[in-house]
Amino acid sequence: MAVFDKIQNIMDKTIAPVASKVADSKMLDALMGGMMCTLPMTLGVSVIAILINFPIPGFSDWVVSSGLMATGNSILTVTMNMMGIYISFFIGLRWGKVCGLSGYTGGIVSGAVFLAFMPQQSFEDIPMASFINTSYMGSNGIFVAILLGLIVPKVTAILMSKLEIKLPDMVPPMVADSLSPMFAAIVLFTAVWFAKWGLSFTPWGNLFDMINTLIGTPVTMVGASPLAYIIVCSLQSIFWFFGATTEGVIYSFGFTLMTGLIMNFIMGVFAARLMTMSLSRFKCFQNKKLYGGGIDVKAD
Repeated sequence: MAVFDKIQNIMDKTIAPVASKVADSKMLDALMGGMMCTLPMTLGVSVIAILINFPIPGFSDWVVSSGLMATGNSILTVTMNMMGIYISFFIGLRWGKVCGLSGYTGGIVSGAVFLAFMPQQSFEDIPMASFINTSYMGSNGIFVAILLGLIVPKVTAILMSKLEIKLPDMVPPMVADSLSPMFAAIVLFTAVWFAKWGLSFTPWGNLFDMINTLIGTPVTMVGASPLAYIIVCSLQSIFWFFGATTEGVIYSFGFTLMTGLIMNFIMGVFAARLMTMSLSRFKCFQNKKLYGGGIDVKAD
């Protein structure tokens, strides 16, 4: 028992202060809040993703022939496959308010910088037309979206502290909030312009490939190793020692409950109906009593 008390005292003196600071970090709170803001969209289109990939031959063939799969994929393209845009906006919005930016300035500049760094391609036969590769907006761009959502609002706030426009009090607040970051935005996007131009001379060619190569690949390799699994399990045990937070429990319970409701609805309504119809084709199951029919209920 004395050994356990010594270990507890050591952890209270060394790990507890660090864990407390991490829990109270405004940056992590903005990061978590920004990611949580995307849940309505993620859960909203998850049903579409499940239905268009439902592993039932007859149903899947009908989804393809009716055009529902093409329509569903088009919806998933502008939602799940462009998650980086939404993440950069919401994280920038939440972190921008912490940094002192008013209105939607943090979200707007973060999303705009994210799109500004996006590589663009053009058609050879149509000189004036260009398009953006959506692959950088999905999983390949989420890490860059997180970084820009945390860096851009802070840089904007620093620039505004030096270059903010002071307008008279007679100017409406909506107009003042829109014009006050004008010079800061000019400096910011000029820097983005030169940064994107400089990245074009590197072996990666753009910010997304550079980040994914220099940071994403080593993290993926480390995360897939047995040592990483041991470290994660050890940290999980250590932080569980300090108890579960109310927010973490609520978020975990809410996400699990929502996922369970969606899956129960799909399996309970669609899958049960399909299985019942399939069984009813066999002669041995073509009895009304098996399905609640053909039974005379006498009233008392």
